[in-house]
Amino acid sequence: MARWTGLDIGRANVRALAVERTGTTWRVVRHGAVSRSDSLGQERPLAAALSELAQLVPLSGAVVASSELNVMARYVHSIPMPADRVARLLRLELSQHADASGELAADAHLVPIGGDELIHACALAPPAEVLRLDGELHAMGIRPSLLHVGAAALYNATLPAPPVTGDQLALIVDLDAHVARVALVGEGRLLGFRQLGVGAAAFREAQERQRSAPPPASTWRSPVTRPAGDSPLKLDDDSGAVPVTGAAAPSTAELRLDDDSGVLPILPDETIASPLAAPADLAVPSASAAPAAVPAALAPLFELGVSASGSTLASAAGDLPAAPGRATVMMAQQMLGAEQSRIAEQFFAQLTSTLAWFRAQLKLAKLDLAKVLLTGEGAAVAGLAAYLQRRFGVTVERFDPCAGLAGAPADGTVWAVPLALALSRAPGGVRLDLSPDRVVRRRLWRSQLVWPFVAAAMLAIGFAAIGWGWWTQIDANHASLERYKEYDDRYSGYHQQLVELERERDDLSEDLRAIASRLYANRDLLYTVRALKEQAPENQELWITHLRTVGLSSEDPLPGVKPGASAPPAPAASTSRRVTTADAKPKRQDSAIQRGAVDVAGKVKFATTREFKEMNEFFEKYLKAVEKWPTPGASRLFYGSRVLQHISAEDPKRLVERPKTLRGRPQPAKALVKEEGRFEFEVRLFFTPTELNEITVKSAAASGAVAPAPPPPAPPAGDR
Repeated sequence: MARWTGLDIGRANVRALAVERTGTTWRVVRHGAVSRSDSLGQERPLAAALSELAQLVPLSGAVVASSELNVMARYVHSIPMPADRVARLLRLELSQHADASGELAADAHLVPIGGDELIHACALAPPAEVLRLDGELHAMGIRPSLLHVGAAALYNATLPAPPVTGDQLALIVDLDAHVARVALVGEGRLLGFRQLGVGAAAFREAQERQRSAPPPASTWRSPVTRPAGDSPLKLDDDSGAVPVTGAAAPSTAELRLDDDSGVLPILPDETIASPLAAPADLAVPSASAAPAAVPAALAPLFELGVSASGSTLASAAGDLPAAPGRATVMMAQQMLGAEQSRIAEQFFAQLTSTLAWFRAQLKLAKLDLAKVLLTGEGAAVAGLAAYLQRRFGVTVERFDPCAGLAGAPADGTVWAVPLALALSRAPGGVRLDLSPDRVVRRRLWRSQLVWPFVAAAMLAIGFAAIGWGWWTQIDANHASLERYKEYDDRYSGYHQQLVELERERDDLSEDLRAIASRLYANRDLLYTVRALKEQAPENQELWITHLRTVGLSSEDPLPGVKPGASAPPAPAASTSRRVTTADAKPKRQDSAIQRGAVDVAGKVKFATTREFKEMNEFFEKYLKAVEKWPTPGASRLFYGSRVLQHISAEDPKRLVERPKTLRGRPQPAKALVKEEGRFEFEVRLFFTPTELNEITVKSAAASGAVAPAPPPPAPPAGDR
């Protein structure tokens, strides 16, 4: 069974995951992750981390992607043309990114989108960086099958379970420690990919700054009265004014956020105090001197992902995203803090710019996202998914591509890229190779070109060995010639004895055939009667009028068998076929005993008028049931049949008779259907041949082949 491995080389961790195909899905067989920092926080060499990882997951032949490579994405448009011309065009367009020696580390993916021209999404990397990475891998004995692009490979993570269907689009964002890989995907297609310079480390550093920062000198306070009864608070705009109806509560309320659900509960207090000061780069001017804190009435807006300022994806998908409103700023401070809010807004701006770039390169009027999927280390940042959901206006959720796979790791969000790299070799997967030209040539030499030279060397060695063998064989032949003359005399004597023994064996076989034929004759007839009786309860309209056994003479041979040759072996019990004269003639089998055939004739009379097709189906069903009837030993009694008389499919009003004589008397042509719902038939059923070894004394004790057949059971009531 094929096993595929994906290796993701990050700046903080290296991860590898191996999968294998099981039916219609995949199974995770091995996975492992190793940090690139030691216990003191110092960065370790890549070779040390990969050596430790190779103990967990075999890395030879893995599909590799590295976030340390500066990967650039570019779209190239062309008219439809042959594949070789497209390759030359892409090479010419991307040659400006080659180094001084002409090396180019690039590959292209044809975007599956309708239109009058072809759109190629190209990935490029500095050849020097790719060569350095390839050299480090080869120094450790790791020969990658591909040097993939992590952002483009994210599409492969959707192969087990596509997140969208039809024309819907999803934006997959893998937030690694130092980079973010973005892929625009649909059902069964990759539309765009890009690598951004924002990572989860920026959020962790911002969180550390927030913890170490001194508390704000002042807090915002705004009187908010609790509505009487169940009247909800309303916020009509993002100005910060909170209209309140009803009587005021006698105490104050503190604004709290206990989890990442976006629900802001308010206790029965008279005022609300915000412990965070508005950051300078996120604050929004307001006409009021003291902006109000966010009440619980904004929680439904936050959960639905609708900005209070009215900014949706349609407005944010332009060149610049809309500025966050006051309610968004306040919620971001409560959930992320001032420092993380600034990083989150910068990250949102880069994602929005990426969507605008995708839309421009694909020449689309707009991009209607169905959802945004967060994966990687950054997916665990508390409040980030909810903040992006509010800013985008679409569903933002964590993406676990390993969910549902056997043997999957516990937290599948951080394994999206290794799984996507491993599935690059799966049917329908996206495969991009950033290997420079010299690496490709070396790979081709190792896998294809070197073998003709190896074959030529092996041929030369083989010819030398053959020549030496001939000389030694000539000497051996001279010595053997004398011994051969001696053996030839002894052989002539033994041959004469063998001829006499074979003649004696043939005589005994003929006697055994004669005895076995008589043993099987009566039993086969009884089994035939039993098979016909068992079909009687289900075929009340059918009468058997004639039953006659037929030997295997030269005038009436088995169908498809020459006179004097034995019958073909019986088919398996699970198969059934109609024997015809067009069957291929089998080889002669001296060990088979021909048991002949039996002619069965009868009439069918229905009480009502029947169509020709219905009567024909009734006859076919009855004949198949008799053919497949098994003996008590679970073997087939008949191996085929021949219809001698039945309704013709070409003309239901005429009688087709095979042969022209029936039971020794010529049959004149006459109308078959004397009255509606009646017809006559006659078929010949051929008994399955028996092997001689089935009736020998040695096998008789084990199989009971020559034991007397048990008497047939009493026929059920209603048998005819």
